[in-house]
Amino acid sequence: MAHSDLKNAMSTLSLREPNCLLFNPSGDMAWIREKFQNISRYLMRISTPWSDGLNDEVWVKSKAATYRREDRNLDIFAIEDKEQAAAALNRYLRWEGTTVDADNMISWTSSPLLALHLANIKLCIVDTAALPEGVFLPDMDLIDAYRGFNARLQDLKELRTRKHKSLTGSYYFGEYLSQGALKIGGNCQIVSAQALVDKGLFLLQPEFCRSMEDTKPQWANEMTNEELQAVTDIAQLFGPRWRLPMATNLMALQPRREGDSAILRTLRATPFTGLMLPSFSSNNANDCRRGKRGVLTVKDECGS
Repeated sequence: MAHSDLKNAMSTLSLREPNCLLFNPSGDMAWIREKFQNISRYLMRISTPWSDGLNDEVWVKSKAATYRREDRNLDIFAIEDKEQAAAALNRYLRWEGTTVDADNMISWTSSPLLALHLANIKLCIVDTAALPEGVFLPDMDLIDAYRGFNARLQDLKELRTRKHKSLTGSYYFGEYLSQGALKIGGNCQIVSAQALVDKGLFLLQPEFCRSMEDTKPQWANEMTNEELQAVTDIAQLFGPRWRLPMATNLMALQPRREGDSAILRTLRATPFTGLMLPSFSSNNANDCRRGKRGVLTVKDECGS
């Protein structure tokens, strides 16, 4: 190879960014690796023109990756000073970063209820099964790994697991984290929040446009034809690959009756049939990654 060709090749190699930065826990934190098995199949992220980092249909980048900081490709588990890593994680999760703090984390959620309540610009949905194992980790697992090195992370752990005064269960944010730069091109879809609103989002979840004074849990109700049509209309804003997961997530915004015949009829309709999705109910991205795929039927998911 000529000297000029070798120089050009090396230049291209050095400028090429990796497609993702994997979490790689080891040693005392190796136990976290088993958490890779429990990543939700579909994760969502809201972004606005004012969001930190980069967010488009090809890349999602942290602030550190966007600014090309030297540590942008440094896994949090590779940081030797665990107190420093814990402090950075605590700062990010509490939204306490400043303009000089180039955080290297990116937030995702498994809940459209949380995602759409936080902003009103763009909703991105990504298929985690199409990305390498280790790209995502639940925030609670990272908190567990580092709370021994930071008292405020321990406080955050207690806050996130606090029981509700009157309801069963505990507060849950459904938050996941990735690191650095993540190439999502071909494995995501982005839709504007205005399009969701235009297709009936507020009909499905009125709380998005008004504050609710009544904090009591709602009784499960059958879905009205108007609500079902709104679900179908919103789902069709997305490509075939994404319609069924979006529809089921939207239906879950409110309590629903088990075995609701109207819901089953809707999911058997043309927009949702013949989609290649996992033919099991675990929603485990790792099973899908291993190639266990098939045509999803309503019976598979609903048990009817």
